[in-house]
Amino acid sequence: GFDLQDRGNDPEAYRWFYLKENHQDRDDFTRIMQLAKAFSLSGSALDSRSQELLDVNQWLRVFALKSLSGDADTYGFGYPHNQLFYFRPSDGKALTFPWDLDFAWTRSPSDPLVGGANVARLIALPNNLRLYYAHLLDLINTSFNPDYAARWTTHYAGLVGQNYGGVLQYITQRANYVRNQLPKAFPFRITTNNGQDFLVNAPRAVLAGRGWLDIRDLYLAGSTAPLAITWTGLTNWQITVPLLLGTNLLQVLARDAHGQLVASNQIMVTSTAATGAPDADGDGLPDNWETTHGTSPLEPDADQDTDLDGFSHRAEYLAGTDPQDPRSRLELGFRRHSASELKLSYLAQAGRSYALQYRDTFTGGQWLDLASQPAALTNRLFEAIAPVVAPPTARFYRLVLLPGQ
Repeated sequence: GFDLQDRGNDPEAYRWFYLKENHQDRDDFTRIMQLAKAFSLSGSALDSRSQELLDVNQWLRVFALKSLSGDADTYGFGYPHNQLFYFRPSDGKALTFPWDLDFAWTRSPSDPLVGGANVARLIALPNNLRLYYAHLLDLINTSFNPDYAARWTTHYAGLVGQNYGGVLQYITQRANYVRNQLPKAFPFRITTNNGQDFLVNAPRAVLAGRGWLDIRDLYLAGSTAPLAITWTGLTNWQITVPLLLGTNLLQVLARDAHGQLVASNQIMVTSTAATGAPDADGDGLPDNWETTHGTSPLEPDADQDTDLDGFSHRAEYLAGTDPQDPRSRLELGFRRHSASELKLSYLAQAGRSYALQYRDTFTGGQWLDLASQPAALTNRLFEAIAPVVAPPTARFYRLVLLPGQ
């Protein structure tokens, strides 16, 4: 036999080595030729092409099982044969299955976790190697262990009158060896900014972290859609998450291959960006904000004022107030601080920048800055002192929301 490899464009170079088990009347080797040629690629080219042609996750689990089983007479772990390929009708992607396991339990329990042949290059791709190790771990935890297998070795021993103690011993030794070769377990955590809350001027944030092999998918709390993960190493992950203007408590949930929650970690990210988030109706109000604040993400309603407090939905979004509560609004407070001074105050919302300005005429003249407040991670009370002006001079004040910075 031959390895899975490019043997040129002549179907006759493949016919003898890849025996058709069904539809033999269709003299078409196109798919197997595409598959074989893909395995002669390497690096990013192999990664891209294999994602097109294979169910990569299924292949990795099959070869993880083969690694554990100790079969010495199979593709990838001995000889280039005893492997089935099936092209799934729904999408044409290749699936693979082991065949003829007569030589299972014959390799050393301490054999390498990854075998040889061209399939080893597929397994060694960064994202694939992590997933391959995760399949090894999952198989050991679920079925390839003495606690699970003892029932079956006992059952078959009684059925055929043969001692399968050696099989159970091999499973025990192989499982222990493989587990000891995997990265040691550690707590799941977010590592961006050393796990401390941070501020960004963007409608999304990139979070990085560390997660062990038992993690298959990451979710944001409250969402049923898994996040797109980039594994930058065996245990280092990276995700991109959407943000709203203001504070965003991001709880990242880690689930295993069976959908079970295995860990979580959270971080507060404050955004100063008012635009850029998904906005289905194009009214300038992010869909998530509208959904959580009782306005419609499908109807342009930014100019409406549901709570009749004089501030539109757009103004309430920018100010960080509640469009359903007339008591929740941006206000500038005044009180006497001393005989010659006033104290001005307002509640600065997280992620917003402000300028407190004044002028001595109501209808004209330049506004001058009395004080400014940059965006911060949390809400805070801001106070400023201003002199009391003597009549007939009057002084007017305004509070301005500044663009995100």
